[in-house]
Amino acid sequence: MKLLIRRTCIVCLLVQLAFGLAVAGRNDKAGASAAPELLIPVGPRSIALGGSSLSTTFGIEAIYWNPAGLARSSHAVNVLASHMDYIADVGVECGAVEFPSPVSGPLRSV
Repeated sequence: MKLLIRRTCIVCLLVQLAFGLAVAGRNDKAGASAAPELLIPVGPRSIALGGSSLSTTFGIEAIYWNPAGLARSSHAVNVLASHMDYIADVGVECGAVEFPSPVSGPLRSV
């Protein structure tokens, strides 16, 4: 029994070391994300605050900023329809519907 436990511990240690040494991506691009300019923010309140309200955002606009904020929403139907004129005459349209679902919890989003 002690031999089995010892082997299991050694295998777990080797697996942890293998995953610790694994490198994903290129080292010269550490900390960079791909095309952050395509992440266009949604919701007037959080845009006006410069995204500083991440943890306090709730309601339908929490879909973009903090999806966990949907749990703090009122248990009613909410609709978000937004149009924003962006750089170089680009129009950004956003639409979302939030409604309570009796099947699998108090709130679901589409």
